[in-house]
Amino acid sequence: MELIKTNIPGLLKDQKTRLIINNDENDFNRAKMAREQTKELSILKADVEIIKKQLKIITEKINE
Repeated sequence: MELIKTNIPGLLKDQKTRLIINNDENDFNRAKMAREQTKELSILKADVEIIKKQLKIITEKINE
């Protein structure tokens, strides 16, 4: 695999496959952090929904 520099810093091009490869570690770390934050947010939303359902059940039992 022979990589050549492009006119954009951090991007390299594979001569054989003509694929562009992002070699910028900062971009990689930002993408990784964004992915982790999205996953955490999804978990938090699911937890909130569970708590809301449990509170509704508790409220209904108190009002009986």
